[in-house]
Amino acid sequence: GDMDKFQSVLLTREILEGITLNDLRLMRLEFYARHGKKFTTAGFAQAFEWRDWYKPLKNQKKVKE
Repeated sequence: GDMDKFQSVLLTREILEGITLNDLRLMRLEFYARHGKKFTTAGFAQAFEWRDWYKPLKNQKKVKE
């Protein structure tokens, strides 16, 4: 939920060191979530649904991937 802080920052090895594979997956999915992707997998949906910035688009065809 903090990827807005890294919009213009190069993600270096040092920054990513120690991050789990699951956390890396959530980081990647956050980019999609911020563009309106609606997640149907419960764990992913729960990871984002409480964020104030998460606004899934009704028309999922408009989500840019």
